[in-house]
Amino acid sequence: MILEKLKEYKEITLSIINGIENEEEALRLIDKRKKILDNLFSNEDNIEEIKKAYLELDLIDLDKKLKEAIEKEIILVKGEIRNLHNIKNANNAYEKNRRVNNFFTAKI
Repeated sequence: MILEKLKEYKEITLSIINGIENEEEALRLIDKRKKILDNLFSNEDNIEEIKKAYLELDLIDLDKKLKEAIEKEIILVKGEIRNLHNIKNANNAYEKNRRVNNFFTAKI
């Protein structure tokens, strides 16, 4: 049973890595992955067996790959946010400049 659950965990983790761009799918899969872990660790008697199967299936490397994929996505999102912030600042400066120019060219 433990081995089957961890194999399902592995498949879901691979799906998350492959579909990290699709937020909805990734979030749904992450929730499913969490439920598997909660189910495995609900019975604390099997912890040693879980560790052994986890290492046997080489899931530690897979988890590292998932972490790297998530970190890359975070960096991309942060870059997009910075870009949007710069665009907003440029638009605000342009609008401020237009208002000042309109003040001096207004007819009295």
